[in-house]
Amino acid sequence: MRSGWQKTFKDNRKTIKKQVENFNKLLLLLLKIQDYYFPEIRSDKRVSEFRDYNGANAIEGTFFVTKSNVLLNYIQKRRKELIKNGHFNPLKVLSESKFTIEEIKNWTRQLSSNLKNFDPLESWCSLIQYIDYSKRQKLKGNALLAQDFYEIADILFLFLEDLVEDLSKQGVSDVSDWLDLSSRDEKTKLPNWKEKKYGTELLYQPRQMLEFLCNEYRINPKPRAIIFTEGDEWKAIKKVFDFYGYKTELLEIEFRSISGEGNFSLANWQCFIEYMHEKQVLIYFLLDNDTSRITKEAKKLFKAKRKFDFPQLRKVIPQKDRIIIWGKRKKISSFEEVNFTNSDIKKAFIKQDIIISTSDIDFIKKNSARRKGLIEAIKDGHSIENLNKPQLDKDLVNIVLEKRRKKPDIKYKTPLENFVIKTGKIILLNHQPTGKHHQKMNFDTGLMG
Repeated sequence: MRSGWQKTFKDNRKTIKKQVENFNKLLLLLLKIQDYYFPEIRSDKRVSEFRDYNGANAIEGTFFVTKSNVLLNYIQKRRKELIKNGHFNPLKVLSESKFTIEEIKNWTRQLSSNLKNFDPLESWCSLIQYIDYSKRQKLKGNALLAQDFYEIADILFLFLEDLVEDLSKQGVSDVSDWLDLSSRDEKTKLPNWKEKKYGTELLYQPRQMLEFLCNEYRINPKPRAIIFTEGDEWKAIKKVFDFYGYKTELLEIEFRSISGEGNFSLANWQCFIEYMHEKQVLIYFLLDNDTSRITKEAKKLFKAKRKFDFPQLRKVIPQKDRIIIWGKRKKISSFEEVNFTNSDIKKAFIKQDIIISTSDIDFIKKNSARRKGLIEAIKDGHSIENLNKPQLDKDLVNIVLEKRRKKPDIKYKTPLENFVIKTGKIILLNHQPTGKHHQKMNFDTGLMG
């Protein structure tokens, strides 16, 4: 009985000894090649830190080093030049290490496999690799230790590529693909889910990949919608969104002001709108119908076609509710005239110690010779010099919202309220894409053009 246990123990010691010897051999290989790969694997997939030790001169144990941030392609190009010039010979290093290519593959697979059970942040690894190296080093415990093993696996993976081993033909874009047992795409050999979600080209486009990953983890700060208003009317409109439960900061809505006629033209804005729609950001314009250039140019956008080709997108403005022209059926109209009663306007003026009757407001409103918006016409007609229009708009909104608080079941809603309720629902459903397939599905809805 004892001899059987002794034999087992002896065999186990031999196995462990062999494993230690192999791992030590691997460490010796890593020591020889790590400096050629550290700049790339310690990058954030876009930018890396390049260190120049100026010949490694040291005074009293202190090395003089110059650090500079460089693009990752520079690091990759520099390593290829070192290989081409013979300063670094992967095949020679492999031969001296007594390893075979297959053994390097096995080590890479084994390390990656062990990490799946060892790394507490394994499900986050696709995102973590885009985080600055110095921040990754602030992880604790097994999460930090796992980063060291990821580095070893990544060094071996890049070493294999430099050994003229075309891994892409095997459907391997990174070390995780070796362990993926799902079905494969016939053409690219990548896992079907990865090919469908990202595609081969996207895997090598870090900025786009990072954007999809940020969408997947819901940490992309990009707005879901941008609403343009005339002047500071957006400050009042924001109150209505908040009142109806669409907290603009949480719904990721940005407001921008169009100030002055010269700021709004088809030529100036069309490219911006097209780009925002490509990024799946909804664009809205809320404009006064005051016969100014602003209104005329906005109307052109309804008929305009895109300047730049983009798959599935055709129009600049896909739906008419993206441009709201207050009182567009009237010759002259404005935000205040369409959304608030004469009584509301009177009360808002009183809050600024300006007295005007509802009959005076009605007279100016019905004046067919008027060439300005209602508030501007009142201001000119009554020689009002100290009017704070942004505050007036906020007061008008507060007056209406106070009515809604007192009578929440009222059926009538102002055009502004109807816009907010409808738009809030659409923006809430503007789910940001987590991959090219998801993006295509979103564009197929027609909401972006």
